[in-house]
Amino acid sequence: MNTGNTLDHVLSGLRLPEGTYAKVLHDLTGSPQEREAQIVVWTDRPYAVCPRCDQPVTHDLSQAAPVQLRQGELEPFDQQHSCGLRLAVLWEGVRGTDDHHAVTPDDVLCVARELSEALTATRQSRRDTILSRLREELTEALQRLNEPLAEGETLEERAEDVRTGSETAPGIYLEDGHWIIWAYDPGRPGGSEDDLVVVHETELQLATHP
Repeated sequence: MNTGNTLDHVLSGLRLPEGTYAKVLHDLTGSPQEREAQIVVWTDRPYAVCPRCDQPVTHDLSQAAPVQLRQGELEPFDQQHSCGLRLAVLWEGVRGTDDHHAVTPDDVLCVARELSEALTATRQSRRDTILSRLREELTEALQRLNEPLAEGETLEERAEDVRTGSETAPGIYLEDGHWIIWAYDPGRPGGSEDDLVVVHETELQLATHP
């Protein structure tokens, strides 16, 4: 079994997957002679906006572990957002796998890789959900554009009716004669093209008015 000092040594120089972190937690609830220590691994939050209220939330969780060690048990800190939703945090305590239950760097890396894979899968699932919604919204808009015009209605008015965004605002807009819909990827808080979910009308293979 490791002590706090040996656990610190386990983490020394260890390179974890991007977006994953590890720390030795010390149980301060018991007497100094009985205090335990345990390594916990956690990841960044899977999203940068709250799934319920769409308000920004802390995405980078590198500065502090989301749990504490109390009376030998890992207890997560409250992650409830102001809207009432409990925000997702991926974490796991590391236990030794050898005969002496001593934690090794490989044990930490194994947990970190598993959490990293779970983080990637969670982000991809959320991106796929957004992509599906955008496809449905753009399909409905294109179908609306193909419907007969009402008496006195112009093509420009119909186009304005379905336009919900622009190059700088999420939604549907017209660019060089083609309709596009886009949204921010909540799992990527940056500002590059990789942080966007985009669908072009050409991907849907639906004809629109010229």
